[in-house]
Amino acid sequence: MAPNIKVTKEMILEAGYKLVTISGIESVNSRSIAKILECSTQPIFSQFPNMKELRQKLHDYICEKFEREVLCSEDFDSIIQSSYLKVTSLAKNNRNVFRLIYMSEYCMGGSFLTTRMRFRSNQKIFEEIKTQYKIGDEECADVLERISLLVQGIATLIATSNVQYEDEQIVKIVNQTLVDMINGIKERGVK
Repeated sequence: MAPNIKVTKEMILEAGYKLVTISGIESVNSRSIAKILECSTQPIFSQFPNMKELRQKLHDYICEKFEREVLCSEDFDSIIQSSYLKVTSLAKNNRNVFRLIYMSEYCMGGSFLTTRMRFRSNQKIFEEIKTQYKIGDEECADVLERISLLVQGIATLIATSNVQYEDEQIVKIVNQTLVDMINGIKERGVK
């Protein structure tokens, strides 16, 4: 008889992550996770009292995993460019994970910017914009929110349709929009 293996929260969340990548959050239930872990559903319910809590924790776990990936990226000198290309790459290459992170009912409530600022990567982007363009906190928050909405809009279009954008196109669109916003702020400040 094989020894019993203790099923941990981490194991359950990793199994859930596999399910999300393959077929979306809708496929995550106690039976599908138990099947991957080769156990009964009892260990799953001993760690998570209900499926709603499990799915919320899974969303948070996947967000943290993606956040680490964004922060560890050394592809570019700019966290701004690196992060928005990570988001659009996620939309291209792992639509189900993108949908869970950015388009599901499990996203944190509150205003868009407040939700975004809970992540260290967005705090770093805020600081980069503020330092690079020498603008105040209020203007910086406005720029960050609008750039984030633009990137999320492009990524959502990629994830939910057959429309494709090359990274170079995305960089050009976002950088030009950023420059236009900064120029607008500076012009308003001169008047």
